[in-house]
Amino acid sequence: MKLTPQFEVSQQQDIALKMARITEYISLAYLLSVIFLMHTVMGSSQAMKTAWIEDCLGLV
Repeated sequence: MKLTPQFEVSQQQDIALKMARITEYISLAYLLSVIFLMHTVMGSSQAMKTAWIEDCLGLV
């Protein structure tokens, strides 16, 4: 069951929407990998901890 109404779009718009979704997933995967890598290498550096928290909040 879908809660959103279905709209008809042209083929070009459908392709653009699929590409936008793929780009969104790639950017989320990239951001998550950066957050994970920063967490593993930050050590006790206060600047790296701040950058790590900034990236975590950027995910929201």
